[in-house]
Amino acid sequence: MTSRWTGRPDPPGRRGCRIALATVAAVLLGGLVVPAVGCQQGCTETALEVSPVTVSRTDAPLTVSARLGAAGKPLGGVRVKLVVTLLDRRATAAEALRYATTDQDGVATATWPEGIAGLAPPDHRVTGYAAYYQPLEKVDGRAYCWSAASAPISCDTGGGAGPCGFGEPGEPTR
Repeated sequence: MTSRWTGRPDPPGRRGCRIALATVAAVLLGGLVVPAVGCQQGCTETALEVSPVTVSRTDAPLTVSARLGAAGKPLGGVRVKLVVTLLDRRATAAEALRYATTDQDGVATATWPEGIAGLAPPDHRVTGYAAYYQPLEKVDGRAYCWSAASAPISCDTGGGAGPCGFGEPGEPTR
């Protein structure tokens, strides 16, 4: 499942802020994510797109990317945060993050050379990643709204795609 959130003007009472916070909490906990609205007004809407990632080797570099656009065009030269989410056996979330600048096609890419095997401690499982565009300044004189998107990461080491990390009793560790 791929999800996308964008910043749009809020209705009275800032209801969207509560929805956005609940959505971020769901991402961090690996839960289902629903579209949410941002808490900004007077900005141009942006959209981030991400795709699910499947790795064939846990020791191979892990690369994630996101495409950022606004008004139907790529938004290049801006900073995007890319975050890999890990959960321990108690479902406590941890994150590994990188910042990347979008290219002329609006694509930001981050790579963890150590791969999932080096990224996730033995008691953690990689569950997915998220991309966040959180503009602090205008770009070429235009204010842009924040946006975010998330997608799952899975491992397919020969036994079919599944979670990346610790194994449960009767479940192989990938």
